[in-house]
Amino acid sequence: MIKAIVVDDERLVRKGIISMVDWSAQGIDIIGEAANGKSALDMLRTLEIDLLITDITMPGMSGFELIQQVNVMPRRIWTVVLTCHHEFNYVQEALRLGAIDYLVKTLLDMENFEETVGRIVDRIHTEEKYLLERQSETHSKNHSEHSGIVFCSLDEAPPGSELLQQPFIRKHRIVEIADDVWFLPLRQPYSYDDLVKIIDDMVLRRWCAVFVSGLDGKPIEQVTRLLVKCIKNMVFYTFRPETILMRIAYADLEQQFGGKKTSAVEACLSNWMQFTWTINKAEWSMLMEETEDIHPEYDQIHLVIKRIVSDWEEVFHWHTAAPQLAATMKRIRFWYEWKGWSAEYAAHIQLKTYELSVTTEVMSSLVRSIRLMQMNLGFDLNQEAVAKEVNMSRSYFSQCFKKLVKESFGDYLRALRVKQAKNLLEFSDMAIYEIAASVGFSDDKYFSRVFREKAGMLPTEYRMARKRKWFDEG
Repeated sequence: MIKAIVVDDERLVRKGIISMVDWSAQGIDIIGEAANGKSALDMLRTLEIDLLITDITMPGMSGFELIQQVNVMPRRIWTVVLTCHHEFNYVQEALRLGAIDYLVKTLLDMENFEETVGRIVDRIHTEEKYLLERQSETHSKNHSEHSGIVFCSLDEAPPGSELLQQPFIRKHRIVEIADDVWFLPLRQPYSYDDLVKIIDDMVLRRWCAVFVSGLDGKPIEQVTRLLVKCIKNMVFYTFRPETILMRIAYADLEQQFGGKKTSAVEACLSNWMQFTWTINKAEWSMLMEETEDIHPEYDQIHLVIKRIVSDWEEVFHWHTAAPQLAATMKRIRFWYEWKGWSAEYAAHIQLKTYELSVTTEVMSSLVRSIRLMQMNLGFDLNQEAVAKEVNMSRSYFSQCFKKLVKESFGDYLRALRVKQAKNLLEFSDMAIYEIAASVGFSDDKYFSRVFREKAGMLPTEYRMARKRKWFDEG
């Protein structure tokens, strides 16, 4: 017996539908009714229901939203929509979401109602038979029962219609669970190889697909929550252009991409900022392994690399000396691309080491000294103390430092301080004397004089100029 519920916000409509025909004679047992989508959803989660008969236009949760919730439930629930004669455009949307039939409330009479119900029952029995046959055929295969496919966009604004027009997707029904992320639960068992062929035939140029297995026994809210949280990060680290269908078990998705401790992520990003990985190949390899183990988010990786190239541009002039790095950086979307980019960037720094005729040890010390200066601009810094900190003699450090940055230690330190002061003038409301102190000037008048020498205007003039630019651009 097919167990069903009727959902409609009008009580008389519900009662009329339930009493119009002998449902049990048709093989259907009406075990409940609901006046709204929320109540229906509660029943669907607690009762063994096979068929949902629902109105489309209801206050609160609409019939469309209810069907979408049903679509991501772990068990197969067939849906039929109730509509009025003027709502056939709604019927098309309901069928696209996976409804197997519809009932027109204003045209119902005993004869056509029984005929429609009989058609619905036949459809359900036909699909059940197909499912059993499919299970038998794939029993010995690595099938995907209790699994699903997640589609993630490869563009910022991909057309959802490219997915929704696919016959396979229309047959199984798909739900958008986040921006540019769609989840297609598989209630029929497929082998992974079968799915690869199916996805390959779709020719989805602007989407990547991930087969997620091991969803049995998992509440659908838990599944979708984890997918929303992790799937883009998983795609970021594992996507390859030649892969038609990526695959991962639910447990592995949770373990590998479910979220690392904040301290581990911060330590990993800090190692990126140290910059010595650009000089030492062993450090580069260890950093790549650490990143692939910790899995910082794409935005975190992107932000830290942008910060790196900004902090070191004035030293290594990568933008002009290696312009292809700048062009490539704008197009990077996946980890394998960042990994290749970082290797190329490191090669550029290593070439600079060769051109300066210094050892990698000396270059590492110089990099550490500049990093020390960048991180401690508000403190009293002097060349002798910095040279000692990086294990170099003062005279040799002075010689190598000027050879690298093309100016003396003192001039470069003042330039760093003015650069930081510009950021504070533009993006904070700190007073001039507060900014001066924060970047290492005890005398704010001396700070203003140095700032004018480097920037061509006083700090107050610079702040006003930046505000005028914001106003003109806004």
